[in-house]
Amino acid sequence: MNLKQYVPAIFLVAFAFAMGWYVGTVPDSGNSFHENYRNPAAIHSDYDFFELVGNELTYKTKLRLYDDIEVSLKDGQYGVSLGNFVVKGEGGQREFACGFYDEVEIVFRAEGMAESGHIPELTVTGLCQVSDRIDRLAPVWIPIEKIANEKPGDMDIQYPDSPNLSFRNIGSQWAQEWYIYSVRLFNGAVETRSLEVIYLESSKGPIYRFEL
Repeated sequence: MNLKQYVPAIFLVAFAFAMGWYVGTVPDSGNSFHENYRNPAAIHSDYDFFELVGNELTYKTKLRLYDDIEVSLKDGQYGVSLGNFVVKGEGGQREFACGFYDEVEIVFRAEGMAESGHIPELTVTGLCQVSDRIDRLAPVWIPIEKIANEKPGDMDIQYPDSPNLSFRNIGSQWAQEWYIYSVRLFNGAVETRSLEVIYLESSKGPIYRFEL
């Protein structure tokens, strides 16, 4: 018997066995990373409000929701993303804001316009979800191009795959410039879970131009 002809096959079998043993003994780092990444304890300490109560909690959440707003434009929609944070959830456990609350409401007011003495308002209500980055909430997308095709006026609209839109005090034309007046996180199933932050009366948030 010529053993030389079997050497390559023996080597391949040994190599496959060794690789199988190695893969079986190494932890699944991908899954572990994903689990840790979605863990509230993994958020930056500046956004962990687990220990806060009362006025300090109100102050911190207000800063978080207002001072770190990101607005982006994509496919005819404006996406508004707020900063995420951690709160004390059920059973005294750390929980993401979107988890303890399940809906987000953003109220915009028109800049420099009024209808019969009332400021035009747009209220956007959508799901409260954590984005791929745990320090941010998933954007709430406002379908500006679709709204622009509507006749201006008071109305409630919900397009497919879009948040609820409510317009009030709207005149004969759409306002072009809007600022965020208030933000509310709430839980539709638990009435007591509601957090509303209203911008300082002495100033306004950044003004956004919607091409309506």
